[in-house]
Amino acid sequence: MGRWDTILGLRRDCTDAIAAQVVTQWVNFRMGGIGRMINLQIDSKHRTIRLELELKGENEPIRIDVPSYQVVQKDGTTMIEFDRINISREWMEVVVEKYLKEKRFEIPEALRIVL
Repeated sequence: MGRWDTILGLRRDCTDAIAAQVVTQWVNFRMGGIGRMINLQIDSKHRTIRLELELKGENEPIRIDVPSYQVVQKDGTTMIEFDRINISREWMEVVVEKYLKEKRFEIPEALRIVL
């Protein structure tokens, strides 16, 4: 790996870490009293996301893995699209598969700059 690749890799890692902090704060604000996000890792090079949530009523954190995602533009709207979502609670995976078939969500204006 050349010097330029190393610099670009460090830049991407820093950008991913900053994005994770901003997204975590935004999610925790939006979750209100139902819980909080305790960990978020974004790997923009490999297009993966891993997060953990502490939800009220749950004894252990819930782990969510997104092994592949894309940021897409549709009708002037920026969306994040997930091919698959793996969740450490089987019933939650069933809900996602049954009711969120497209797994596409609009990226709020405040978060577009970091994603």
